[in-house]
Amino acid sequence: MTVEAKWGGFANLFGGEGGFGLRAHGQGEVVLGVFGAIDVIDLAPGEPVTIDTGHVVAYDLAMRFTIRRAVSGRSFQSLTSGEGFVFDFTGPGRVLLQTRNPGAFSAWIGRVTSSS
Repeated sequence: MTVEAKWGGFANLFGGEGGFGLRAHGQGEVVLGVFGAIDVIDLAPGEPVTIDTGHVVAYDLAMRFTIRRAVSGRSFQSLTSGEGFVFDFTGPGRVLLQTRNPGAFSAWIGRVTSSS
């Protein structure tokens, strides 16, 4: 198994999730640490799906995807409402999601611990 750091581009960096990703290939197992459980979405050829960037864990590198603002044309509103950015994936391919968004999870923990 080979694991290497891969530059995801400025679009990924501005999506708030960091500009680098990890690429794993070859024979062997990969262990992932995520927030919540892992959901799997298998897309048929040409099938689209839109996913919040904070929930995406891994995806097939052969898939087509773009990153865009969640609220089109309202960048200040997107940033202040916490909506941020989303991935638009088009199949075929597999996307792995975490059921909890790290930012939302952190905010929830802060509320729970401050109220006790």
